[in-house]
Amino acid sequence: GVDIGDVKLVLSVVALQGMRRDAATGALSKVFGIDEATVPLQLALWSSPAPDPRFQEHGPLTLAELHPAGAKVMIVSPPPKKETKGKKKPKNKKAADDDK
Repeated sequence: GVDIGDVKLVLSVVALQGMRRDAATGALSKVFGIDEATVPLQLALWSSPAPDPRFQEHGPLTLAELHPAGAKVMIVSPPPKKETKGKKKPKNKKAADDDK
């Protein structure tokens, strides 16, 4: 075990379960569990000494970031009569140049 001295304050915390991406906007947000745990204040970090970029939240993405030109796509709604695949094409030459 770890000798942390007398425990005078405890924190009620909820564990991070993972990350969720909003399908419509591309925003990335944290998903927390339901069960609370009690952690002595001496064991808590005020900030991470080595932040993990995989767990950084961010806001909505632009349409070009969500669906870049040339990306493979599959139509799922409405259901096609058979599997349909394709690639997203830019609307005009200027849009194609902007994606480079």
